[in-house]
Amino acid sequence: MQPGSMIGGRYQLVDVVAEGGLSTVWQGVARSSEVFARPVAIKVMKRAFSTVGGPYLSMFLEEARIGARLSPPTSSRSSTSSSRQRRPGRPTAW
Repeated sequence: MQPGSMIGGRYQLVDVVAEGGLSTVWQGVARSSEVFARPVAIKVMKRAFSTVGGPYLSMFLEEARIGARLSPPTSSRSSTSSSRQRRPGRPTAW
């Protein structure tokens, strides 16, 4: 992943904010049109841990489900993969 990459066709990566063992957190922009854009944080799971059916992917998706329940729907949205890189990503309010 690199700055400018799109996640789920809607979220654009801007800059790396932090990196942990399983994922990287990016500053990003949610784009619903050419005019409207809002800042978001996007957590992208590292390729080595994103195996379908693997325990880490299940944990990542469960974290996304819990976050969606704790935050208003307008603040937390989940995108399970990017269309090109096929890596799980979870955008949240910035």
